[in-house]
Amino acid sequence: PGEEHALQTTTHPLHAFDSRYFDGGDFPQSASRRHVEIARALRETAIAPEPVVLRADPEEAESSISAAELTRWLWNPMSTFIDRVLRARFGESALYEPTHGLTTIGGLETWAVGSSALQAGLEDEGLRAFLAAAPEFPDGTGGKLEREALERQVSAIRERASALSGGRAPSSELLSVRLGDLSVEGRLDGLFEDQRVVTSFTEAERKAELGAWVEHLLMHAADATPRQTRLVSLAKGPGAVVVTFAPANDARSLLEQLVRIYIDSQRSPAPLLEGASRKIVESHDPSDPSKGARAARAELRKLVQRNARLAYVYGRHDPFVDTDWVEAFRESSMRVYRPLLESRSER
Repeated sequence: PGEEHALQTTTHPLHAFDSRYFDGGDFPQSASRRHVEIARALRETAIAPEPVVLRADPEEAESSISAAELTRWLWNPMSTFIDRVLRARFGESALYEPTHGLTTIGGLETWAVGSSALQAGLEDEGLRAFLAAAPEFPDGTGGKLEREALERQVSAIRERASALSGGRAPSSELLSVRLGDLSVEGRLDGLFEDQRVVTSFTEAERKAELGAWVEHLLMHAADATPRQTRLVSLAKGPGAVVVTFAPANDARSLLEQLVRIYIDSQRSPAPLLEGASRKIVESHDPSDPSKGARAARAELRKLVQRNARLAYVYGRHDPFVDTDWVEAFRESSMRVYRPLLESRSER
């Protein structure tokens, strides 16, 4: 009656889970069980998340390792340790179930299609026929434009590699180097008398470049013939880029250093973190050591977002607050990437 409100709204000055609503004081006292539990939890001392430590008792040592497997360990020892030593599962589905229409080709699919075309040596009509049959592209004009862009990328890498080889036919060799109790093996293709030319459908500075460096060391440790390695890969802009590694006089000792990291990582993985490790070496400034750490820290945040294994290890803990860890991370990264960067040139 009289247009009076049946309910009156009370505006409270505090959150509903504020402890002052439950302490018998002047504020209206609440009877919410849910909010009082929250208030109690907030009064407790916060517990800092503990870092995850990966350790295992390694099985009987292997007698040999491929250059590709060594690269996998050096690129991301923690992910490889979880997969190969702990044999852990992260619930990743092997079956891809799209939830919406395909409007663009994904990055992983682009790499798979481009790598297959490059490895098969396809060109011109053969390349176009292969791309036209690939189901990874969307229909319509969008798919047509993406096929044309990928064709240009594959052709740019192939043409740059062909120019370096000068029309000569490359050879392939199976190489093996014994380092203590372990042999490093690998079949190297793209070999010429004065150089090695390899291609990769990825951008420079990625895992393929680390793999080319490991194979470069294997080539020199197994053969006294000094020669360059030329890696032709995608440029950040149009075209292709050539990364060159100079002949390595101390290849055997450098390869031994990498093998030692692998052996130690069988018990507890070395703190090497893909692009983050490279960042801390590239950005290293002796007058300001924190500069490189800042760049690596930003890169690690990106890695954690897309790598479930690293998210498990570092998702709740920032390792860069631990000065001992940062020093171990810098030292391991320097052992892998400093010789690589000192030998490397790009054009």
